[in-house]
Amino acid sequence: MIISRYTKICIYRLFYAAELRDALAPFIQDNIMETEKLQIRIQKRNRDKFKPVLLYVLSKVGEQLDICETVLHSLLYFIDFDYYEIFEETLMGETYIKNCYGPTSKDLNKVLRKMQKQNIIAVKQNPHHQYPRKTYSLLKIPDFDVLSDQEKIHIDEVLTRISNKSAKDLESYSHGDIPWKSAQFGEPISYESVFYRDEGYSVKNYDDEI
Repeated sequence: MIISRYTKICIYRLFYAAELRDALAPFIQDNIMETEKLQIRIQKRNRDKFKPVLLYVLSKVGEQLDICETVLHSLLYFIDFDYYEIFEETLMGETYIKNCYGPTSKDLNKVLRKMQKQNIIAVKQNPHHQYPRKTYSLLKIPDFDVLSDQEKIHIDEVLTRISNKSAKDLESYSHGDIPWKSAQFGEPISYESVFYRDEGYSVKNYDDEI
């Protein structure tokens, strides 16, 4: 049986009640698995957006001293997962792995190194308290036409909301998100789990689906 998004979020908010947990767990897991194939198909279709989105993010916040790679991983995660919750399709379709520092993009480090070698970005080490921090400058003006106005507005909203958090604060914040909490360490985080977020993290107005 397939249930609506709104019903899913309501069920999840009751999920941790002790008397319902065991009874609802198989039901919720079955619904996540039923949509897994759709999730994978959408991810593959949008993988060409990863580099433009990353460059757009760096153009906005790349020179902030608190933008280390840990922060970039989390920013991309929330951009992708928030977009999926709102529009039910991924912006980039990136794979994010659960680790102790938060969600980790599978491709970020590789793409950053490649863009540095191609002189697309410059990476500078800056003194910052006990540990140096990196800043990222664009050496070439990217073509952002591949991103729609809707996508740019969404990215801007995520950056406005969380890009000013420190690496430690953003790590702690990401650890409270249901997709991260429900994944196994070292395993990919399921996009479908965004529909079980609690009110502190959900970015979609589910009242519209009643």
